[in-house]
Formats: sequence, C-alpha cells, structure tokens
Amino acid sequence: GNQLAMTTDSYVVDPLFFPGGDIGKLAITGTVNDLAVGGALPLYLTCSVILEEGMDVHDLRRITRSMKQTADQAGVKVVTGDTKVVPRGAADKVFINTAGVGIVPDGIDLGPNRIKVGDVVIINGFVGDHGAAIVDARGEMSLQNTIETEGAIPLRAEVRGMCELLGLDPLYLANEGKVVAVVPAEHVDQVLDAMKGHPAGEHATVIGKVTESPRSSVILSTTFGGERMVDMLVGEQLPRIC
Repeated sequence: GNQLAMTTDSYVVDPLFFPGGDIGKLAITGTVNDLAVGGALPLYLTCSVILEEGMDVHDLRRITRSMKQTADQAGVKVVTGDTKVVPRGAADKVFINTAGVGIVPDGIDLGPNRIKVGDVVIINGFVGDHGAAIVDARGEMSLQNTIETEGAIPLRAEVRGMCELLGLDPLYLANEGKVVAVVPAEHVDQVLDAMKGHPAGEHATVIGKVTESPRSSVILSTTFGGERMVDMLVGEQLPRIC
C-alpha cells in the first residue's frame, strides 16, 4: 500500500560556503525536505556534480564531507552519482544536481485540498535567514553580525535590519529549511511539541489561521493595525541565489 515518491533539484549557490552551511549541505537538505513535505520517508539520493576546471580539490572534499555528514544525520544514503568537468568559465566552481527517492506510507494524504476553515498555520522557525546569510557571506554589506541559515512571524533582528536597509521584504527572501504547515486546530499542540523537539523546529510558532473569506488569498495583519495581501513574488528574487 505504500507509494513511491521522487524529486530532483539543482544547486548553484554563490558563495559555496556560508554561515551555517554550504552547497553540499544545501543539496542534501533541500532534496530530503522536498520528499518530507510530501509525506514521504526519504531513503535514497543520487548526486551529479559539474565542476569548473581548476576548482580547488580541498573545497570539493569539504563539500563531499558535508554531504556525507548531512545525509547521515537525515538517515538517507547517496547511492549513485556522476561527475563532469567543464572548461574554466563554463560554470561557477561547482553545480550539484540531486534526485531523491522515498516512500509515502499507506494512509498518508497531504495536499491543499484538505485545508478547511478553522485550520491553523504554523511555521517551524525564523523567516529570511538563508537569504540574509547569503548576502552577508558575499561581503557586499560588510555586516558585523553573523546570520546563520537554517536556524509571530518570527524574524531575527539582524534580518529585519538588513531588509530595512536594502528595502527587501523578508517574506520574499530565500527560506531554505523552513516549512509552513496547515493543521487542524485540535492538533496544534501536538504538532508544535513535535517540531520543537527537533533542532530545526525549536522556534516553531503559530502565525495564522484559515478563514472563510477572502478565499484563495493570504492576508497579513501589519504592526500598524492594517491588513495587506501577500502576493506571489513578481520579478527576480533578491538576492538572487539559484
């Protein structure tokens, strides 16, 4: 009665190493997370790497060690892979593509069709951390604070300050490692307890609820007492990461 789940993604982040992670950790966690939010138990990953000629082999070893460590922590195995080298200038140091396979246990049925009025919206941690960490790691802002990636709407003071300085909306920054869950009101405490029992969810909190109207819209209550509609991002994501 189990179902097969599969996903794939590519990673081209610059810089390769940033506070709280690197492109290798990102490749594993991103693929595992894609499977998990679909209700699947992640099992096996593939990994294809495209290297730019002249890349530092020590950086490559550091990335692969990070992937191994992250896979072990997630309880998955990288079972096959491929490596290609392209001429200098044809790639940005290293590109990684991963595919993940998992099993959706019988009886698991996740999907937006199950959302109903009265359900509660939960997020597992701070928003905007990953996007802000990448900006900081690029050295473009010369910030003194170290903002770590993957660490009500919870927002770190450092991220708020960066967004105010650059005119960015933290809701549209990259949010790797964050999940928004819609759950029945009667299960909120159970879900929060489960999330807070894991390091990636220790800052989980309720951020909203499902109402009758307006349908198919997300309304944000502002600190000024007003409301505004949260639209899909139009145009280029800033800072551009992938």
